[in-house]
Amino acid sequence: MTKKQRIYVFAFAGLMLFAGIGAFAYIVYISVKSTLDQASKPAPIEDRKLVITAADLKSFGLEDVDPEHETFSSTRSVDGTHMVEYAYTAPASEGEHSRLYIQSTSQTYSNTLSAMQVFKMQQLAFKGGLAIAGETKQESAPELVTVGDGRYAIRMKSKKTGEVVGNVFMVRQSRSVLTVIIVGMRFNDSETVSKLLGPALAEQRRRMTKR
Repeated sequence: MTKKQRIYVFAFAGLMLFAGIGAFAYIVYISVKSTLDQASKPAPIEDRKLVITAADLKSFGLEDVDPEHETFSSTRSVDGTHMVEYAYTAPASEGEHSRLYIQSTSQTYSNTLSAMQVFKMQQLAFKGGLAIAGETKQESAPELVTVGDGRYAIRMKSKKTGEVVGNVFMVRQSRSVLTVIIVGMRFNDSETVSKLLGPALAEQRRRMTKR
């Protein structure tokens, strides 16, 4: 290869690298812009069907729900990912800590592999996070969740008293993952858990089929 040819090759490689960086930057920009645009819009009320809310727990004994203590968001990315997040922290009585906490997330991806990877990573995160927290210990409870292509369930127990203080449930079905954390209520049998998770899982399936 002559010196002149090498110059052309390096120049072309430089242009390709520049173009690649530019394309990547553009994709990142569009993705971020899409997320920000979604965040600036009110979350569709119908997306609440994809997660477990405090109102859903009324069927399981919860009496009062204060909407002022809820947070809810729904975002879509350019790659087709749809994430719905819900959280509720019950107001505490004077001199007491909050009695109920709920966190529920629905994640639907454009492909099954992404959902499988997220499902696995979240399992590891739960195990590590609860261990670091120090106040609770976890007890595997696979018998509580009987549906889905991937399933994960634990009971959270107080290290001091041994009492069950909450649950973590995670279900993957195809390219969707439903995650639920509840502290302050306990679910001890699969039939009750199926009733709790059933409507949200059915809504996930309906939307994946509709696509």
